[in-house]
Order: sequence, then structure tokens, then C-alpha cells
Amino acid sequence: MIKKIFKKLIFFLYILYNQNYYFHVAKSQNNNKENIFIKKLSKIVPNKNFIEIGFHNTEFNCVGLIEKNFTGTLIDSGRMLNTIIMRIILFIIGKSNIEVKDIHVEKKNLKKILKKIKNIGFVSIDIDGNDFWIIKKILDLKLKPNVFIVEYNPSLLNFPYTVPYDRFFDRFKKHESGLYHGASLIAFHKILKKNGYSLVRVIGGLNAVFLDNKLVKKTKLKILNPKEAYNEGKIRNKYYKKNAKQQFDEIKNLKFVKV
Repeated sequence: MIKKIFKKLIFFLYILYNQNYYFHVAKSQNNNKENIFIKKLSKIVPNKNFIEIGFHNTEFNCVGLIEKNFTGTLIDSGRMLNTIIMRIILFIIGKSNIEVKDIHVEKKNLKKILKKIKNIGFVSIDIDGNDFWIIKKILDLKLKPNVFIVEYNPSLLNFPYTVPYDRFFDRFKKHESGLYHGASLIAFHKILKKNGYSLVRVIGGLNAVFLDNKLVKKTKLKILNPKEAYNEGKIRNKYYKKNAKQQFDEIKNLKFVKV
């Protein structure tokens, strides 16, 4: 414990000495590919702000947007130390335009959380549970973010499935494997396509980026077919020592909602 505290103090001192150091250390998953792609999209996105639901203080998708001076909100639930550390980091690097909140996000409080935000640039969500239902609620509230970044569940293969909504969803309580959560890539594609978005990038068999159709025209990005773009989760397969089909076999008898 003392060793961890000492390392964190050294980390803070490095940032204090060189504020840019944080942006060399903090990255997104998959060798920072999400962050790199999001920064490219930021050039054509009209709304210079973001909301990221589910983050770690040195690993999250929108870190590059903070570097680019976007306004933003980082939300996490049940990890107070994570949010405290993030607030300290932001104070040190002088990013007072970023809010950090410790809130359990659910359908009934989402309107209150988003009430001050009329135009959203990026929405990133990774909560290993109600991801699909939170995105659906954002769309039901008639909000129209320029970009959605979602973590899909590769263990659900190409089935149009999501887990049923449970306001206190915990994937390890639902199934000991932790494989039962979220939604498939096709499920996300169905709801977002219906609301005017196109799938433009899949990264690491884990994260998918959907762009407002009006903005797709301003890029040279290819619109992807979810069945063709689907990839198994590289990190997940390595961790479980099983492929996606074997993972699905573990949870196939549990309850799913077909989108």
C-alpha cells in the first residue's frame, strides 16, 4: 500500500514538473488506437465537448480531447479513489473545464445528468452492463451527439442481443464468468443506424465508433457492415483462453433481449 502511494506521488510530481507528461502516460485501450482515431474525428466535429461514462484515470477514450481543450464530463461509479485522483490530475494540468463525477448512471437519472448539455460532441460509454439501455435513453431524450464510442460485447457474436435492463447491473453477480453484460455490435448498430448513425470503426474486437451520417459525408471514412466488421475480443480471448464461440456457450442459456 505504501509503495502504491509513493508511486502515485512520484506520478503527480512528474505531471507537476511537465504537464504534457500526463498525455504521454494516459491512453485508451488497444495501444491507444481509440484515442488516436477520436482525435482525428475531433477536427470535423462541431460540438467541442464530450461525456465519458466509465473511465480509469490513466485509461479512457477521450483523453486526447482533454489535451485539445474540449469541455468534458468524466463519470465513474463506486470508485471514489479513481475520481479523486482524476480531479487532482486535472487540477495539476490546469484543465478546469473538465468535470469529474462519481455517479451511478441509470435511466431515471440520465436526464438530470445531461440537463445542462444541449449539444454533445462525443459520448463514450463502457460500464459493462446497461450500456445499450443508456444509449437508448440518450436517444429517447432527443439528444444527438456527433459521435458514439461504445464497448460492445464480442462474446455475443453476431446475435442482435443485449442483456435485460437492471439498474444495479453487476456482471459478476449475473454470471461468475463476467461474460454476460452489455450488447453485441449488431445490437448497437441496429439502434444507432435507426437514429442516423453509421459504423465507421471497430477496434480490437472491443470498441466501436458510430458517426452522425451528416458528418460521415465530410470524411473519407468507409461505412462498415457490422457482420463484416465484427472482431472477436483479442484481450478477452487471451484472458479466458477461449474463443468467442466458447464464451457464448457459457452464457447462451441466460436471458437476452433481442433488438
